[in-house]
Amino acid sequence: MSLPRSLATALLAATLAGSIFPLTARMGQAAAAAPRRAHVTIQNFAFAPLTLKVSVGTTVVWTNKDTVAHTVTATHGRWGSGTLNQGQTYAYTFKKPGTYAYRCAFHSSMVATVIVGAPGHKPRAVVARPAGY
Repeated sequence: MSLPRSLATALLAATLAGSIFPLTARMGQAAAAAPRRAHVTIQNFAFAPLTLKVSVGTTVVWTNKDTVAHTVTATHGRWGSGTLNQGQTYAYTFKKPGTYAYRCAFHSSMVATVIVGAPGHKPRAVVARPAGY
């Protein structure tokens, strides 16, 4: 007994879909799990950008493009690069939401912030105010 052509086509399509859809689902999961990176440049005695907003799990990479040494040092002291000479980089992965202030240990005027929010979280803008306000 043979199946009608339309039924055989439907069964073949269902069989193929069953083997293809799990593969595409796994590919989507791999893409979603891909590491996120953000970059900060150290140049002209400044961090750029001054305020960086990222999601939890993002790795921030700082690159020293100045001819003098700098550091990337968390204000609370829990992480830091040590001395970065010209061309050197430092990377840190932010695993918890929060606001992370950091500075250059050699140059007190060099300060910046990383704001880490949950995935999809839109952090509030940071407003800089002059001293004394």
